[in-house]
Amino acid sequence: MVNSQALSAGRTAGAGLKPRYETPLVLLLYVILTIAMTYPVAFFLRTKVIGGPADNFHFLWELWYVAHALFDLHKSPFFDPDVFVPFGFSLIRNQDLSPGTVLLFSPLTHFFGEVFTYNFLILASFALTAFGTYLLARELWFNRLAAFLAGIIVGFCPYRFAHAAGHLSIVSTQWIPFFFLYFERLISGPRLKNAVLTGLFFGLAAWTTWYYFFMVPIAALFYAAFRVDWKVPGKGARQLLKLGVATVSVALIFVLPFLIPYYLATHGAVVDYRGAGESQAFAAALADYVIPPTTHFLWGEKAGQLWRSGANGLWQSEWQLYLGAAALVLAAAGVFHPRRRVATALIAMALGCLAFSLGPGLYLTHPPTLDPNTNDVPLSAIPAPGRLLRQLPGFNNLRGWARLGFFVELSVGLLAAAGLTRILDWLRERFHAPANLQTGVAVVAMALVVFDFFPQPPAMTTVAPRAVDQWLSRQPGDFAYMEYPVPNHGYGGPAIYSTRLTGKRIIMGSSQNPPNLAYWSDLSAFPSPITLDLLYGWGAKYVLVDENLYRAGSSFWNIYQTWDTLRSAIEASPRLSEITVVSGVHVYEIGSGAQKDSRRLPANGSFEQGSKKLLPECEPTLFVTPNPVPVPAGKLGRASVSWNSRCSPESRVTLTADGSAEKIFAAGQSGLKFLDGIKPGMRYEFRLYTPGHTEPVQTASLTAGERTDTIVADPNPVPTGSGLGRTRISWATLAPGDAEVCVSRDGGPEQLFALGASGSAEVPWIASGSSYEFRLYAREQPRRLLAKTIVKR
Repeated sequence: MVNSQALSAGRTAGAGLKPRYETPLVLLLYVILTIAMTYPVAFFLRTKVIGGPADNFHFLWELWYVAHALFDLHKSPFFDPDVFVPFGFSLIRNQDLSPGTVLLFSPLTHFFGEVFTYNFLILASFALTAFGTYLLARELWFNRLAAFLAGIIVGFCPYRFAHAAGHLSIVSTQWIPFFFLYFERLISGPRLKNAVLTGLFFGLAAWTTWYYFFMVPIAALFYAAFRVDWKVPGKGARQLLKLGVATVSVALIFVLPFLIPYYLATHGAVVDYRGAGESQAFAAALADYVIPPTTHFLWGEKAGQLWRSGANGLWQSEWQLYLGAAALVLAAAGVFHPRRRVATALIAMALGCLAFSLGPGLYLTHPPTLDPNTNDVPLSAIPAPGRLLRQLPGFNNLRGWARLGFFVELSVGLLAAAGLTRILDWLRERFHAPANLQTGVAVVAMALVVFDFFPQPPAMTTVAPRAVDQWLSRQPGDFAYMEYPVPNHGYGGPAIYSTRLTGKRIIMGSSQNPPNLAYWSDLSAFPSPITLDLLYGWGAKYVLVDENLYRAGSSFWNIYQTWDTLRSAIEASPRLSEITVVSGVHVYEIGSGAQKDSRRLPANGSFEQGSKKLLPECEPTLFVTPNPVPVPAGKLGRASVSWNSRCSPESRVTLTADGSAEKIFAAGQSGLKFLDGIKPGMRYEFRLYTPGHTEPVQTASLTAGERTDTIVADPNPVPTGSGLGRTRISWATLAPGDAEVCVSRDGGPEQLFALGASGSAEVPWIASGSSYEFRLYAREQPRRLLAKTIVKR
């Protein structure tokens, strides 16, 4: 039985504040805390976005395109024909639409722009999540101070800061506490209003992302199983059941318009089902709940070095689930709150969601990937409940099972509020502590939580067109373009947002289920004739190649290219004409491919030597790239081989390795095939035969060299002149983990220059007479030097 006197006293905790002022003041305090803990985001609402240029730019594009289609083009916002040309891009069928953010706030985007709307929604989600949790905790424990603490724990938890750097839909958790608020009221006081509002807030939560459509019911089932008094008379149970039907009906009104296309997509080969290995990779490990966030302002870097290196540091945006030391201590006290049924329900929700957040299996820490070219990891030998749930429709397409960790955070935050309530009640009953002392204790608890979670200022990216984007926007005509390297600029958030900046169409884009995925192997063979035929047929006029990023090397579809290997292949292609070079980005125009006597074609596959000769229109071609093949130590390499026998209806390509017996490699008039298993030090020779010729009509030799972790500077040495000199540092590592680049001037102490496993950055401060040593390190314990380069002027 609940102590009525304690509850009555608890209701007055924080009393003295008039009810009509309470909620606005609480919301204002959360807004102030949001501005402080996300500093300096509020001061760059129109010019920058949180995080590096990645998924955040995808949501910028979504915000812009939906508003642009509705208010400017007056057409459906659910399909963009200018992305993934010529297939177009369906936002619904590819699960890329977040109606609760993109569609609901399209008027705001129309009037204030997508950058402002993006930042506003991110910041608002912090304050509203905290505020909704406050109302829920106050409903449960009748204590305003404890409720305010719960809002801090949940609204500003590391999970939310991690996703704020790029996942607008996932960070929009604000409707979830409101759902549980009215779900609790529906259980404790069954009324139609509560049923309708429960369905409404579930619909809004589901609108933000399909993840919450599947995950909110899981958490709600655990909560209801222990919160509902199943021994109530039949009449009460029937009333609750009827109201439950009303809740589901309201929820379906929201989700059905999007649920039906989603169902059709998952059963129409549009959406690929997630493999168990990928689900395991993006699931939580037990240690994630106790490892401090790497974003912490004081010990974040140390936490990253100690516990987030190697395999345990790959997907930190998904794995930052730290519950907080202060929050856990208070939650432990909250377990014994007199409202046992509520406390038990929260414990069940926490444990149940934790178990499901582990995905298919239980790991203490995260295992390494099975292959560096995939996300898959081995399944744990200890099965978790998610392995069974993955057999159900919809759940088999969930990747980020760790996102159930938010519901663990919510449960712990509410239990921590219960713990603080018990402590304050104990102080009042045992020591007759005055209200001021109780407030002081609560403030100390809040300060400890804030200190435990307070992040360093987030990285921000300026939203502005690159120089090459500006050049493209000035070109006349409605054309499409392709960009390499694909992993950096051709595919991802910045790629799809480039349609906004250039006003042109793009061959690639950003999607979990790209509609042109079947052609990625062909696109990886650039600049082979097969790839150019494909791009030209799709309407691509230009190909952009970023020399800066290829300096250190880039891999796509297991084809690894450096600038040296790619440049020689491009120079050998008569169909690529360099139009301009803009800040290191080469712009090539694609020719039609019609063969004329005046055009030069690659002879005998010798493009790597740069030798060409005039060939007649029917001369067969044989093209191999990359050549030589860079191969990591202990690994095997890959090259693409394309051929065209031209006027001959049949042909065959043979292969010899280090003078071994000749074997048939491929057949057909033309085609593209990949050679895998290439070893450094070996020499491979391809020969193209056509009917009527006993000797090959074309040959191409292929070699391979060992690839290492790389850091290079270009130019180096830096040209002399007035003022400071400029160079560009490019780097790439073989391992998928984090890396850092440090610089030492004239043998002095090191300073951090850049972070990331690969990248390129300009250095505008090279002084004459000085020597700068740039060192590439693996960010693990102990720190390991991978490569270095010395820059002089």
